[in-house]
Amino acid sequence: MSGIIKSISWPPSRRVIVILAGVVGSATVYGIWKRWSENSTHRRISRLPDQIEAFDSLETTILYLEKLLSDLEKVKHDSESQRNRYELIHSILIRLKGAKSDFEKFRRNDFGARDVATENIARTLWFSAQTPRASTLSVLSDDSFVSAVEEFATQSLADFESNSISIDFAELAFYKEGIAEVQLGNVKVRKVRTEFCGCDSDDDFLAKVYCLRKAFDKILENERTRQWLIQQGKIIFADLMRQDNKNPADFLTAYDKLMDYLTDSNNYERTKKELEMRKVEAVNIWDVLLDFVLLDSFDDLRKPPSSMVALFRNNFLSRSLKESTLNNLVWSMIKYKRQKLVEKDGFVSHFYDVSQIVSPMLIYAFIGDGPKTFQELCLYFKESVYSFVAEIFNLQKVRYTTIDDLAEDLQRLLENRLETLYVKITTELIPA
Repeated sequence: MSGIIKSISWPPSRRVIVILAGVVGSATVYGIWKRWSENSTHRRISRLPDQIEAFDSLETTILYLEKLLSDLEKVKHDSESQRNRYELIHSILIRLKGAKSDFEKFRRNDFGARDVATENIARTLWFSAQTPRASTLSVLSDDSFVSAVEEFATQSLADFESNSISIDFAELAFYKEGIAEVQLGNVKVRKVRTEFCGCDSDDDFLAKVYCLRKAFDKILENERTRQWLIQQGKIIFADLMRQDNKNPADFLTAYDKLMDYLTDSNNYERTKKELEMRKVEAVNIWDVLLDFVLLDSFDDLRKPPSSMVALFRNNFLSRSLKESTLNNLVWSMIKYKRQKLVEKDGFVSHFYDVSQIVSPMLIYAFIGDGPKTFQELCLYFKESVYSFVAEIFNLQKVRYTTIDDLAEDLQRLLENRLETLYVKITTELIPA
């Protein structure tokens, strides 16, 4: 720019006038732009929707997502990415509908003007928030899984600050004990789920697993607690089957036999040996129920065998025919797996008896085209498991101070989760 000015043979005084005019002009343009920007911002703020408009906008968003979900349903079997998109939108839609329901209660009570009604709504929301990422036993696969963490954030439910625990690191004696054991190489796991569980590092994950194992063992020392957990599992899955119009009689028989086998102390060493062959390092709630059974099963449901994908893509088959074919496929897979068992009547064999009954129902719900209400119920069950896992690895949710503190917090979270799930399954989504 200076080169251009120098090339013009103007007298110095005239150059000064031109430069000053440019500066003044620039300042004027900037001032006009700033006033326009402020006015524009003010207009945007003044046009913020009121409560009624906000509710209508929420309804519009839900309608849009329902249409999007309907379109994705047609292509969800085309690829894993399409299935992931379908499940993600499905999850968002469920949570938005819940928010809409809560907001509608708030709106009906004059947006908080009625204190008693507002307190009742808040109390309900608070309870909901408190009870709010090797080989496998999965019927579908024996391959290593690919983590599902990209799709589900470690906190899928509201994380209220008042529900968090604030503890200085110096007080985490039990956690430090776990870190020391990890550094000595004494903590082994079948799968490292660092990212899925929201841990800072592999050492952090392993140290927490060390603590969780001991705390879960302490919880199960209580006979009353053991029996309560057994009954809750039985009730929840039986009611899931009833929601899908299935008779749970065979499941109840198989489940009781499995529990009888597990509670017989004479079978402990056999069970431990079976699980060691599958790289399960300890017999407890984390290693067996959460890591080995539930998380692996959910991961395998994301990658079903091609034969099942082809079955659900066939739009010319009725649901009853698809279910019959699916039952036969599951039966064939389990028969093949049974042939490879070392213990023909051990823990895994009893578990397969239960899986043969429950798996077709869950497979159809997660990757099939069954009733929407039942699909939403099964997705809620899966997200409840994911959220519980995220909570027990969160230093702001449970106390890794002593084994007693951690056991107390784990039992509280476990009871709240199961009770909320029980209410959801037995009352909220019963088909008309």
